[in-house]
Amino acid sequence: MKYQLIKKKYRFRLYEDETYQTGIILSEDIDTPYFALSKDGLLTGKKGYAWDGSSIPFKRTLRILSLGIWKPDKYSKIASLFHDVLYQMMGMGLLSRSYRFRCDYVYKVLCIKGGMKKRDANRRLWFLLNFGKIGVQGKEKVYEV
Repeated sequence: MKYQLIKKKYRFRLYEDETYQTGIILSEDIDTPYFALSKDGLLTGKKGYAWDGSSIPFKRTLRILSLGIWKPDKYSKIASLFHDVLYQMMGMGLLSRSYRFRCDYVYKVLCIKGGMKKRDANRRLWFLLNFGKIGVQGKEKVYEV
C-alpha cells in the first residue's frame, strides 16, 4: 500500500483544467494525475487539484481582526494555484530547485494580472524570495507498507 499524509485542509479545488505559460524550458514533460508541465513551459493544474491559497502567516486571524475587509486571496487565487503546483513539483523532486526564482516571479506576474497593485505584488515577491525556501523542503513523502 502506498499513501501520502495530508496535514492541512485545502481551501480551493479545481473543477476544470487551468493553464499558464511559465517560460520554463525542460528536456522532458512532467505529468502527474493533478498537474503537468510540458517541455515548452505550459503549466497545467488539472481538474481535482486542491491548494490552500496564498501562504500568509496568521491569514485567518488577520482577516477576522479586519472584520472580513482584508481578503488575502482576492487577487492571487490563480497565482497561488500555479505557485503551489510549481513548489509541489520541486518538493517532489520533479522540478529542479534552481527554478525557484522563476516560480516566485510567476506568482508576482499573476498577482498583478489578477488585479493586485504592483507595490503589493513586489512585497509578496520579496517575502517569497527571502522566506519561500521553507516551502520547497520536500514535504511530499510517500510511504510504503
